Amino acid sequence: MKKGNNIYKRKDGRWEARYPRTRANGQIQYGYCYGKTYAEALKKRREMEELIEMGIETKPIRAKTVADLCDQWLRHKALHVKPASYDKYVYSINAHIRADLGPVSIQALDDEHIDRFTAGLFDKGLRVKTIRDILSILNSILAYAAKRFPRLRRIQIVFPRDDKAPARVLSEEEQTRLIEYLRADLDPCKFGTLLALMTGMRIGEICALQWKDISLADSLLVVSNTMIRLRGHPEESKKKKVAMSTPERGASAGSVRWDRAPR
Repeated sequence: MKKGNNIYKRKDGRWEARYPRTRANGQIQYGYCYGKTYAEALKKRREMEELIEMGIETKPIRAKTVADLCDQWLRHKALHVKPASYDKYVYSINAHIRADLGPVSIQALDDEHIDRFTAGLFDKGLRVKTIRDILSILNSILAYAAKRFPRLRRIQIVFPRDDKAPARVLSEEEQTRLIEYLRADLDPCKFGTLLALMTGMRIGEICALQWKDISLADSLLVVSNTMIRLRGHPEESKKKKVAMSTPERGASAGSVRWDRAPR
């Protein structure tokens, strides 16, 4: 039974949705999604179409190795996180997780593999914060695998402690001296630093400012975008792409008001 949008009800009761996956030798090759209901099949097809627009392969992945599992997890995350977060995941996975654990069978993966992997991260001279971030991604991948493959061995990742020193805050006297230095012979770099100091804005938010975001009459800045650099595969880290995204504070980040300097 057909119900529009190239979605059919199969004899086994499931709904099948077809979508153009790629083109080879001038011919369209189709992919297929299945759902218990028409709405579920339609939703899955829209997700596949969105992945194709992002340049992500939609061919079914049969997870046999950790590398396969990483691909499945990345495909899942691509539709639920911001581009900057997805880019961070891709880089960390390709540079570390896939490079060291990729060939390991998901059935054979155990605590010993994880311990050696963690030790290897320290051997690379990475900061504890970076190692914790990489292990957090791996932990999320393993949690995803546990839901999809209930029979897999459960692995508990031990995170190293990050005994970092508390951030040093400038005293009022130091702030005053810094402001005086920045205002003297003001240039774009000094102005950006001064704006960050006076408003608390991040570097990416300042770089993304446009004149429409600024009201001199009302002494108001509207923070609506942030500029991000996407690095992708570690081998392409020198070819970063610049993109715009919503700031960490959310799509409606709010506004910043400043006091007018005395003339």
